[in-house]
Amino acid sequence: MYWRINVFMLALLLVLSCGEKPDRSQEDLALFEISQLPDLPQEEFVIIDFRKPEAYAIGHIPGALNLWRSDIEDRSYAYRGMLAGKEEMEAILGNLGISNQDKLLLYDEDGLPGAARLWWALKHYGFPDVSLLNGGLQAWKEAGRPMDTKVVSRVASTYTFPKTGGWDNLITKEELLKLLKSGQEDYVILDARSREEFLGIKLKSGAAKAGRIPNSVNMDWSAAINHKGNKKFKSLSELERIFAFLGAEQSDKIIVYCHSGVRSSHTYFVLTELLGYKNVWNYDGSWTEWSHNTLPYIDNTNMLVKN
Repeated sequence: MYWRINVFMLALLLVLSCGEKPDRSQEDLALFEISQLPDLPQEEFVIIDFRKPEAYAIGHIPGALNLWRSDIEDRSYAYRGMLAGKEEMEAILGNLGISNQDKLLLYDEDGLPGAARLWWALKHYGFPDVSLLNGGLQAWKEAGRPMDTKVVSRVASTYTFPKTGGWDNLITKEELLKLLKSGQEDYVILDARSREEFLGIKLKSGAAKAGRIPNSVNMDWSAAINHKGNKKFKSLSELERIFAFLGAEQSDKIIVYCHSGVRSSHTYFVLTELLGYKNVWNYDGSWTEWSHNTLPYIDNTNMLVKN
């Protein structure tokens, strides 16, 4: 696997390897360490705690707003997890009092899959400056930083995404099915779920059936972080070694999916922001949507069901 070092990647190498603060004047970072933040980060960032409201109420980073996964769902579908439309997302950000001049810093407490889902959604629609906090709330606590229980709000406003700058990073079920039928072989479909879900042994709530999308390979999203430790991303050398099994060049097409686009957003972040892959697509509907439609899949006997 080839890794092209540029200014951003060099800065990121410093972040992930030794914790030193890189020069942000060169390029905005997608990932921040606690040590890079000022004593009062809420004065530089709009911080979003992407956890359930009851978890937020117990304690959060001072100044953080609260948002949860269900807040950014499109409820018009018969199944859960689909990303809210652009206008709905604009209304959500407007209600939070966010503007395009704000710098957003996102965190959760589970290794950032939820925060990465919000990050991916915001970049998809073109929000200019949004980053993740490496290690999330656990890293904040371990650094001895203060916690707060005060519910934070800002004056609501009218928000509109920029007309340009949105990332073309979403693939639909129709586009994925067309790719599967095309006979092409120059792509990788990466399932970021657990091995049990991938093999069809485990049926997670929300899916209509167990199984996987044909031609997909499996890498649990959590392999990219120290899941049983500090929940931070592993070093770049470790990530390169882990994802080498894809056999993909940085320009190759990679489609990631999971159960409902959350864990795959985390893997998308790793591939694009940490490892520099340039042609990565997130299947937003993921296995939940695929399983609710009459589409081909591999069942728990490793047999193709053509539907």
